[in-house]
Amino acid sequence: MFETVRHVPHTGRLRVLFGIRGTRGPEINTRLAATLAECIAPHRAHLVVTSSEDAADGRNRVLPAEQDAFIDEFRACADGRSVEFQPSLGGAVSTLLEEVDEDDLVLLLGAQGLDSAAAMVLEHLNGGVLRSPRI
Repeated sequence: MFETVRHVPHTGRLRVLFGIRGTRGPEINTRLAATLAECIAPHRAHLVVTSSEDAADGRNRVLPAEQDAFIDEFRACADGRSVEFQPSLGGAVSTLLEEVDEDDLVLLLGAQGLDSAAAMVLEHLNGGVLRSPRI
């Protein structure tokens, strides 16, 4: 995925929304966080992480230990890069798009309701609030 990002022309920032895996355990989330930290290292990425409390069904709810495992591991591996956490998918989309520019590249990655994130982004854009980034 991130190899492809290097070849997509954009002069703005890379903006990434990542949905934490629920009910899979802290270990999988630790590995996902380490991999994501490594993949975004070469980019000036703005990262927003969500547990999608408003979109995940009961079977896929993110447990506190899973959330902590992801965020702690990302911070440990990210060389000072920041991560913003939003419990709701809607809040995460809003946070991600707050200062989006037409030259930015937006990625929606992960689990727990990210299927509906694209529709939320388009709704946000169609509301005339933002200039259209590449999605």
